[in-house]
Amino acid sequence: AAAAAAGVSAVVRPPPDEPSPPPAAVTCLAIWDHVTCDPEELAFSCGDVIEVVNSEDKNWWLGRLHHRQGWFPTAFVQDSQDSEAGREKVGMIEKLRKRALCIKELLHTERTYLMLLQQLIQFYQDAFEKSRCVKPSESVAIFCNIHEIYQFHKLLLTRLESCAVSDVRPESRFHEWEISRVFRDVDRIIELYSAYCNNHQLALQTLRTMQNSKAFCHLLEKCRKKHGTNLTLDSFLLSPIQKICRYQLQLSEILKNTPSSHSDFDNLRRTTDTMKNAVFTINEKRRSSDRDLLNHKSVLSAINKATEEQAALISRGSEKRKSRKLFRRFLSNPSI
Repeated sequence: AAAAAAGVSAVVRPPPDEPSPPPAAVTCLAIWDHVTCDPEELAFSCGDVIEVVNSEDKNWWLGRLHHRQGWFPTAFVQDSQDSEAGREKVGMIEKLRKRALCIKELLHTERTYLMLLQQLIQFYQDAFEKSRCVKPSESVAIFCNIHEIYQFHKLLLTRLESCAVSDVRPESRFHEWEISRVFRDVDRIIELYSAYCNNHQLALQTLRTMQNSKAFCHLLEKCRKKHGTNLTLDSFLLSPIQKICRYQLQLSEILKNTPSSHSDFDNLRRTTDTMKNAVFTINEKRRSSDRDLLNHKSVLSAINKATEEQAALISRGSEKRKSRKLFRRFLSNPSI
């Protein structure tokens, strides 16, 4: 106001410059896990978003993640600007990673199961067949067709191992394995496991009956100590039934993590459906066999009860006849 009164025009100063926003951080998206023990390298998991600090080298970048900084290979990441396409790729890679883990577990469980069958035959069946306290018919009732199942799974494991795509590192790139051809003999699986499952109740019943013998109990304990485990023979005999049910779950999980573009997708879907039907068929046959066995037991129980009642009637009739005979002797000779 004073300047205006003196006839001097006021100086209009521009507003102070606003601080410009910092440049957006350059980031990239991890499309593979990077595991390292080198303290100068940056470890991360698939799906992590990494801040790029230095990208001068085309093969190795310096990055920051979770307050950690280190070098990482550029082949393990993708530009995060194309986020939708990047995340789709990450989703695909994560699916294949899970598929690889499922197939690796299938391979491990198949080897473990084959070893268990081998031990069952070696430490129990062979010992039973050599023992004098076990009849051949009793051994067959307990073990049924376990040796045939063992031979079948040796072949199945060979097929599974032949799915390897690398001769140098056979147990790698599991996500590429085409495992549908491993389970092409579904009819044979139904035949073997239906016979075994149908016989399972008879096996347990035979085993319980034989355990009344001290000699057999001693043989069982000897076999268990030789095997060096706390597992009972009952547990061993249950393993094949658990195994056939587990196949269905394992194949379903592998199919769930198999992209529709995978070369094994269509065949694996058919194989999984076929295995589900096979397990259903085996379970139905087992239920039918259990019902037949239960009816057979009921008939035997009724026969035994009738036999006991008849024996009791005969015994009472014999006692009555004896009493009448003594009474007649008394009447004919009162001095008795």
